[in-house]
Amino acid sequence: LTGEAVKWSNLGPMYRLAQLFPGVPPEVRAKHRLDWANVEDAEEIIEKFKEAAYVDGALPESPKVSNEALDFVVANRDLLTQKFPHVTCARQFREQWLGHCKTGDLSKARYYRGLVKHYFLIDSALGAHICQAVSDAEIILGPNFGNWDVSSYCSGEIYHRCAMYLVLKGMVVQWEKKVEEAEEMEEVKNDPEADLDDLLLLGDPKRFLEDSQVVHKLKQCQKICFVAQRMVGEFVNTPELFNDLPVELRFIEKALFVPGGTALRQYMNQEFCPEEGVTKEALIEGVGRVLRQVDCLPVDPYGYLGDTLDNLYSALAQGTEFEKDPYDPYIICTDPDHPGYFETYTFNFDKLSIPRYLDREGEMMDQKSYEISQINQFGLVGQQFEEIKQRLGLGKKAEEIIVDEDEFGNYITPEDRDCGRPSELGWFDCLEEDNVELGVDQAEKNKKEDEFEFPPEVAKLFATEKWKKFISEVERSPEEAIVETYDEDSTEMPFFEEEGDDEGELEFLRENDILPIENE
Repeated sequence: LTGEAVKWSNLGPMYRLAQLFPGVPPEVRAKHRLDWANVEDAEEIIEKFKEAAYVDGALPESPKVSNEALDFVVANRDLLTQKFPHVTCARQFREQWLGHCKTGDLSKARYYRGLVKHYFLIDSALGAHICQAVSDAEIILGPNFGNWDVSSYCSGEIYHRCAMYLVLKGMVVQWEKKVEEAEEMEEVKNDPEADLDDLLLLGDPKRFLEDSQVVHKLKQCQKICFVAQRMVGEFVNTPELFNDLPVELRFIEKALFVPGGTALRQYMNQEFCPEEGVTKEALIEGVGRVLRQVDCLPVDPYGYLGDTLDNLYSALAQGTEFEKDPYDPYIICTDPDHPGYFETYTFNFDKLSIPRYLDREGEMMDQKSYEISQINQFGLVGQQFEEIKQRLGLGKKAEEIIVDEDEFGNYITPEDRDCGRPSELGWFDCLEEDNVELGVDQAEKNKKEDEFEFPPEVAKLFATEKWKKFISEVERSPEEAIVETYDEDSTEMPFFEEEGDDEGELEFLRENDILPIENE
């Protein structure tokens, strides 16, 4: 909330554990906990959050938050999930679309924008301590990878050991997934008739880079996965390290070895809950709260752990009130009349943008971005190799490249991405608040640039046919060619630096007497 370094409680390890996994005091739970069985629409949740967040009819000025809003998020941490801000954003985008393109009223868009920003502020504050604890654990575990004496470096207070367990478990889940992908890659690349898309979508794409250090071969992945699994085994089998961890973490460790959802729920109901003296509802809620904290961690490498816990939570929630999901109708929405629907549109991307790079692979390949030897080092055979050459545009001739601009220079989105959508509706960045960066009002800056006028002597250059012809050949507008080097405070003619692409423009001006030598 303050933007300062994470501060741990001075009241002892159990208070620090509460910072790691925030709990709910009974009075807060009674006041703010949602009656999930009777929640029918996500808009009800947004309204409840608004009631808690507003102070004297408005949101507190960032980075301040109301205590009521903080209590509401903590009380419903497992129920809000990652989908709550997504739904709130969907409502904001719908109001931006309607306000910008139809009604002219953006007040509701600003209302939802304020709520989602406020929620993200609280969410990041609640996840700060687990991010710090995991980062500290990584520093210790890294140099000790492969050291079976886990007690020598994992011992410590309970909150510290919780972070150690999450890092170790995340490492195991990640490398188990890498082994699975490596096995699939071995099968695909040795099958000449296999679908190339399957191969390109498997594993870490950075492995295709030249001199890549990414470990992706099957035997390497298996070795690392074995070491990670043994380290977790040593940790779990050491009572002083594992046995007093929160019940949710101990259940997660055991539950991930139970095959099938039915068997998992039977184990929870018939064995684990009676042994630990907890109700299944309390356990499911606790696993959901752990999941929400893991979601605060970096996707690389903890995304796989988050997915695993999400699948576990879904299996446990089946047949209970926790199974209800009022968010999905807003996230998967194709009905224009639904409050979660908004119209998407295509953009007039710049020439050097990533989308245009991907859309015009052939043209970029003419610049020899890749060599065939780099592609084939992964052992592609038969039709796969021919297909990947075709996909990447290797060997394409210039006349085969599709023109992607109309007569006015606007980008033409390929049909397979266009899908009949309109272009440049402009509603996505229509809120001035979203254009303020580092204290600079970007909207005002853009307005000032749009109103900029060149001096008369410069404007004359644009009228010459020779200049227009030259600019069309180098695919730059007169404004782009001039504004990069023109000093608006100077009374002299614009100049061009004699380096890079500007050399050709300078020679053109010399040869055609547009720019006198004394003004270079």
